[in-house]
Amino acid sequence: MSIFLTFFPIVLVLVLVTVRFKKRPLYGKGDLWLFGGYAAVLLFSSALFFLIAGEENGTEEEISAEIAEQEAQKLQAAAREGKDKSINKNYIKKQWTFEYDESQLSIETPDNNVNGTDILIERKEENDHVIEADYYQTPSSIEGKMAEPARNPSIQQTETALIIRKPEEDRLEYSAFKEEFPFNQGAEKINVFENSSLSLGSTLIYLRVPKDLDVNMDPYQVQYVNE
Repeated sequence: MSIFLTFFPIVLVLVLVTVRFKKRPLYGKGDLWLFGGYAAVLLFSSALFFLIAGEENGTEEEISAEIAEQEAQKLQAAAREGKDKSINKNYIKKQWTFEYDESQLSIETPDNNVNGTDILIERKEENDHVIEADYYQTPSSIEGKMAEPARNPSIQQTETALIIRKPEEDRLEYSAFKEEFPFNQGAEKINVFENSSLSLGSTLIYLRVPKDLDVNMDPYQVQYVNE
């Protein structure tokens, strides 16, 4: 319901009360100008409201919290089983390829110890001297709407190491509408976020390294699949 339709009865009552106290009918030019001014303000407010509400800061795609959670679990399960071909490629957000001729490699994760991204390694069946890295991210669900932060991690190659840094933290802002004050007096107060349907997505970096490459890493930060 638009603001105009919502507040029109209230304004009408105010005008009628004003006329009653003045003890004269609503035929004077002053009353007409007053009523017309109210109507113009309400029409302008209604148009402004829909203009602001229509500004889109995200996607209109819908996904339930249950589906988002299922997709996150499927991604993690397929990746940890070493089934690269069965991982949903639609969730790849960024890919890297590094040529590497050394026999040893260190993987450094300097800032991935708190709320970090899972990092998994799969050994190839050949020694092709190529390291491949895929970054996966499943969508989050907020009140049935899809939300996807746009930031990606960074992977830097040095002579003997890969340095993986997690994405910068994103701030997701969520807005909701509620009934106007005159209509929600005495109603039960509800915390939107405590009662919202929310599921955060899953992130994953999947590395594929040459068969005989000796990889040094922190086992709490990086794990092999199928080993």
